[in-house]
Amino acid sequence: MVKCEYKIIDNIFSKSVADKIADELLVGGKFPWYYNNVVVTRTSSAENDLNDYQFTHIFYEKGFSASPLFSIIMPLVEYLNPEALIRVKANLNPITSVRHIFDYHVDFPAKSSDRKTAIYYVNSNDGVTILEDGTEIESVANRLVIFDQKTFHTGTTCTNEKVRCVINLNYIELNND
Repeated sequence: MVKCEYKIIDNIFSKSVADKIADELLVGGKFPWYYNNVVVTRTSSAENDLNDYQFTHIFYEKGFSASPLFSIIMPLVEYLNPEALIRVKANLNPITSVRHIFDYHVDFPAKSSDRKTAIYYVNSNDGVTILEDGTEIESVANRLVIFDQKTFHTGTTCTNEKVRCVINLNYIELNND
């Protein structure tokens, strides 16, 4: 098995910026989360799996801002400084009694190595992101992990917090050549 290449950046924002993002998404009950009856895609194994659901919010898709709350993710966009965004989506997975692992997937088929996936961890919990080589990346608030968009990966639920919340960014990396 080929070792996956990835980069982890901890504490990418000041505490005040990280707290503002977390508060916008998780505090006060005003953020518009949308129910999805599957996490990845409907498979025969997932069809009857009661844990295979999540809440999402699309910030950016198909070349346009898809949310009036796009400003929440601007610190991430500015940090990554992409040539172009493909999609930006927040995922919220409720607590489960045992950690549930979802199906491996790529968010979009990558056409070139300049297409990246970045995952920003909004809150700390015992859920993880698992890369295709078995690497587990812990959910630590204010952490960003970046890897090639063609890397198969998956996420899990958590068992020690009410929710696991991440922001998933798919983008074309800026080529500074």
